[in-house]
Amino acid sequence: MIALFALLVLADVGVAEVRPLVPMPQSVEWMPGCYAPTGKVNIITEKCKVPREGYEIDINRNGIVIRHADSSGLYYAKQTLEQLKDGAKWPCVCIKDWPRFSFRSVLLDDARCFYGKE
Repeated sequence: MIALFALLVLADVGVAEVRPLVPMPQSVEWMPGCYAPTGKVNIITEKCKVPREGYEIDINRNGIVIRHADSSGLYYAKQTLEQLKDGAKWPCVCIKDWPRFSFRSVLLDDARCFYGKE
């Protein structure tokens, strides 16, 4: 359902190809147009108050601004930029994202592990 909604929104702003973001960010606001640099890519990074490991990306026709909480937030923002990149251009978008939970976890599926009778 989210992918269909993203497809409809992207069609309205003129983005030719839909590439789902994995995982889906907390907030995505698509805008018309794209940033297609003719020379050096203009990326500005600055610290801001977002939750730990969080980031904000603003892409407009003039460049890309990344606001991040820490080095992990900057890393995740760069990964999102790579997902958005279409050749040498990026769609205009405002993304805000941070982890939903303050901890990381591992799921062990006991049904796939073999144990003895004891």
